[in-house]
Amino acid sequence: MEIAEAAVESTGPSTPSKRPGKKLPTTEGKVTTALLSSVLNEFLRHPTQLTLKHLPFTSKLFLAALTVRIRRSAGKLHVTFGDVIEEARLICLKNTATISEAEMIMKGVTTPSGLESAGIELEVCKLIDWEERAGRGARVGLQISDDDLNMAFGQDDAWRALVK
Repeated sequence: MEIAEAAVESTGPSTPSKRPGKKLPTTEGKVTTALLSSVLNEFLRHPTQLTLKHLPFTSKLFLAALTVRIRRSAGKLHVTFGDVIEEARLICLKNTATISEAEMIMKGVTTPSGLESAGIELEVCKLIDWEERAGRGARVGLQISDDDLNMAFGQDDAWRALVK
């Protein structure tokens, strides 16, 4: 609405006596689907949204494990890196057909060094807060809201499988 109002204010006089002769109806000052679409597209271009949409699998797994563990921790804002590692392992076990598939995935991505690299990337992007990266006891928290995650991953079936 603010964008529509600003468009009217910037186009000239607002009182009928100051307006020039009759014109064809315009969309200035109206909230149209085109305006809503442009606002939504601009919102989705937000750097956080773009960063989230282009994360590699390991970073998404880290973020999913952190999100699930925080939700489960009944209101805590931070969990430990060890909690994230354990949750990532559980996610892999839950989303693979066999134990051997899960072990293969875990060997590649849920090792402490693999998840640590992903966490560092997320921290650099200001998506998480990682206090004193010193082993499994280091505290990790989200720097973004669930709304940001939902906007970025709302249509991502893989993400929904990770956080269910």
